[in-house]
Amino acid sequence: MKCPYCNKAMESGFLKTSHHVHWGKEKELGFNPDDILLTKTNVQSFLKGQFIDSYYCNDCKKIIVSLETQ
Repeated sequence: MKCPYCNKAMESGFLKTSHHVHWGKEKELGFNPDDILLTKTNVQSFLKGQFIDSYYCNDCKKIIVSLETQ
């Protein structure tokens, strides 16, 4: 994948977590009902972790995530 910011090649990889990850407009801790949940936490994911496909640009320091595969 090419970086949409600098047009250089991006590295494929994963965001990694053992807890849920969500995105929100407000800078506050805790889940807000308006947040977008990126992962779903259950006992198995807590023990084994969760992996979100992503691409990283080493030049721009940006990460691109597709929610279609989640």
